[in-house]
Amino acid sequence: MDVYPIKTIQFQGKKIKIIIQNKNGPCPLISICNVLLLREKITLPEDSTVDLQLLLTIVCDVMYDRANRKSIAEDRTAHINARHNLDDAIHVLSTLSRGLDVNVKFDTINGFEYTKELAVFDLCDVRLFHGWLVDQNLQPNLAKLIGNDSYNKLVERSINLSVKRDEIQQQIDQKPTPALQQQLSQISYEFNLLQGFLSSSASQLTNYGLSQLHESLQDGQLAAFFRNNHFSTIYKFRKQIYVLVTDQGFLSQPQIVWESLREISGNSEFFTHDFKTPSPLSSKNFQSEESVNRDYQLALQLREEELRQLEELENQQSGSQKNKQKIVVAKPHVVNAIIPRG
Repeated sequence: MDVYPIKTIQFQGKKIKIIIQNKNGPCPLISICNVLLLREKITLPEDSTVDLQLLLTIVCDVMYDRANRKSIAEDRTAHINARHNLDDAIHVLSTLSRGLDVNVKFDTINGFEYTKELAVFDLCDVRLFHGWLVDQNLQPNLAKLIGNDSYNKLVERSINLSVKRDEIQQQIDQKPTPALQQQLSQISYEFNLLQGFLSSSASQLTNYGLSQLHESLQDGQLAAFFRNNHFSTIYKFRKQIYVLVTDQGFLSQPQIVWESLREISGNSEFFTHDFKTPSPLSSKNFQSEESVNRDYQLALQLREEELRQLEELENQQSGSQKNKQKIVVAKPHVVNAIIPRG
């Protein structure tokens, strides 16, 4: 049986239990539950852990309750549609424990290709956002080229452009013509534009996307957030956006509750429940806090490893200019398909 740690934090003057991410934890389900916990829409038992089956039952109850309340105020057609969506969501709910297939769109922070799994977020009244956007003002040509395409469609187009470019180049090598040269120039331009965007935004967050998150989220709003193949819980407080810290390495660190979301580079700061800088462990308490220190250091090492892997990915994508088709083909494994648990 899958079991996940519970941590008690202070939120808005109350003690709230949140779910901590273990190594193989279902991060989509955990992010939904933590939003509901912070809203006090659900509660957890007085235990140090919670099992997967209970989480699924709790979320199922939330969806049923919300669907029934909505159907009372809606007409028959809306009620039938809501019931159909609920049945679909219940059917796929258990799959959230294994991962979630996500296909982002690059024009809005809530742009995702619809799937039955994503309906679970809607039925729980949890907004899901991402920050992987194209700036239409600074990158008008790229925005026009991508349009409303999803990530999968963008990768498919990149592959097709790469193949077409090679075919035209072979024709030019045999018999060059101005028309072929013009086609090659246009295809190469589009390919480089798309590939440049994917390479430069490998962190799945852009400056424009971050600014749109700040502009769109209301102060005091809780939501789920998708980035780096991971779902987390975010909260806007006094014009700043924070990510709820659910790494298991911080389970024994009561001071560390939030992490800032201020830069796309991954550089961030940790904060207490009241959004203050946590005080360092004093040297005189080092021995008594030795185990806590180890957890803290482990969590930092895990975070540094994530950043190192992200930098390696960006270097691989931006540094390999001689084999761009290879880059495009490999890219789907970064974001799409089934996202690993956690």
